[in-house]
Amino acid sequence: MAGEMASVNKVILMGTVTTVPDFRVLENGTMMVNFQLETVSAGETEKHHVIFFGHLGEIVLQYVHQDMPVYIEGRIRNRQYEDRNGNRHRVTTIVARKMQMLARKKTDEPPVSDLFGNVNLYKRVRDGEDALPDLADFDEGYEWW
Repeated sequence: MAGEMASVNKVILMGTVTTVPDFRVLENGTMMVNFQLETVSAGETEKHHVIFFGHLGEIVLQYVHQDMPVYIEGRIRNRQYEDRNGNRHRVTTIVARKMQMLARKKTDEPPVSDLFGNVNLYKRVRDGEDALPDLADFDEGYEWW
């Protein structure tokens, strides 16, 4: 449109992962990984829902764990959805484009998954060897995905 002003949607966060990274495979075969990130600024604690797609999601799933400090760059995405009961919800997420782990993975923990082995659900779904996971028990707060 003529006369539109340039705009920027960029967010930079540095905080602590407060949930175990979780994933699902979208209908187009792309992996989506998400976790909650907690930041503290001027004594106020904020919780951010962060999502990662594709290869970055694979890296997060394999190496990031709960209580790990991370640096994230991305954009803010606001969505609205209606749940099964007809209630409207507004959800704000951070779609990450870059991520830097600020601590190494604990060496006494086994890897979350072997992204290149046959036991990797994402790889099996992508290669047509398995079906999408049953998301019946998936948190209703994420239905809009």
